[in-house]
Amino acid sequence: SSGINAEWPLRPGVFSGETATLTCSVTADEGETVIVKQWKDSSANIIGSTAGDSEMNDVSYRIVDLETTSEQVFSWAIEVKLLTMDMSLMCWALVGGKPVEETGQIDVVGITSSKNTVTLTGERTSVSCSLTGASSEASTTVQWSQNSSPITGDEGSYSLSTDFSGSDKVGVLTASSITSDQTFTCTFTGIGGGSVSSTVNIDHVTITPNSYNVTGNQTTGTLSCVLSGANQAPIKTKWLRSDESEITGTDPGFEFHSSVPYENGEETFLLFVDPATESSEFICCFEFIENVCKTAVALLEVSREEVIEDEGEGEGEGEGEGEGEG
Repeated sequence: SSGINAEWPLRPGVFSGETATLTCSVTADEGETVIVKQWKDSSANIIGSTAGDSEMNDVSYRIVDLETTSEQVFSWAIEVKLLTMDMSLMCWALVGGKPVEETGQIDVVGITSSKNTVTLTGERTSVSCSLTGASSEASTTVQWSQNSSPITGDEGSYSLSTDFSGSDKVGVLTASSITSDQTFTCTFTGIGGGSVSSTVNIDHVTITPNSYNVTGNQTTGTLSCVLSGANQAPIKTKWLRSDESEITGTDPGFEFHSSVPYENGEETFLLFVDPATESSEFICCFEFIENVCKTAVALLEVSREEVIEDEGEGEGEGEGEGEGEG
C-alpha cells in the first residue's frame, strides 16, 4: 500500500541561526500517482507545494524536489533557514486520491561548556558540557575525546559522569595530574542519528611564592607570588592570613599591589608587612572564577638577634670604684 516516509531531521538538532533540512518520500502503489505534495506548518497552513523559496510568519523556507530511483517513489525536501526556535512541520501528499501525512519535530539545541577552568599541578579539575533544548523523548549520550581519541574513563587519569540540570543533560569530565594546557571535545549523539559538539579548555598555571626573612634592624617584610602560564587575566587578586581571613586595603600594617600587572600570562603580586613583628604564613589568591581561589603560601620569617646588656657586670664595677675611693 502507498505510504509516506519522513526523516526528522537529517541531524539531531540544529544550533540557533542554522538551517535545518528535512526530507519526505512517498511510495505509491503501482499505477498510483502523487497528485499533490505539500509542506505544512504546525497549524496546517500550506508552506508550499512546488520547488522554490517562500516565507511565512517571518520564517524562510526552500522546497527542493529530489531525484529518486523508482517511478513509484516521490521525494522532496524543505530547508528552514536561520531557525531560532523549535518547530514541527508536516509532510502531506495526495496519493491516488488518498491523503497521507507525517509530522515531525525540529529541535533547536545548544551546548554550553564550562569557562575559565584553571588548574594547578596536582589538583583534580572538572569541566562540563550541557545540552539544552533537546526533546525529552530523545535518548542522548555524551562522549568525550581529545585529539580525536575517545576518552572512556578507564585511562586512570579521567573519570566521566552524566547528570541532569532540569531538562538539560550535563556531561562532566574530571581530570587529575594535569601538567599542561588541555583541550577536550564533548559530543552529544542520539537525536535522529546525528550529533553536536563543543570544545572545553583547561588552563594549567603555576604560582611561585617568594618568602622573606626579616633580620637586623629591618621593619618591613616583602612577600610576593608570581603567576605564570595563564591564558587569561585573573578577575581578582588578594592576600589572606593563615586563618584565610582577607587582608583589606584598610588593615593597618599591610600594603599590597601588583608590581607587574598581568601581561603575556604572568603577574607578580606583592604584600608589604610593616611592622613585621612575628613570623607568619600568608596566602596569595588569584581568582579566575568568582570566589574560587588558586593559592600558594609565602612565609614571613622574623629572626632578629637581641643585644642584652649585662647589668650585673655594670653594677659590680660601680661598687668597686666607690669602695676604693673610701
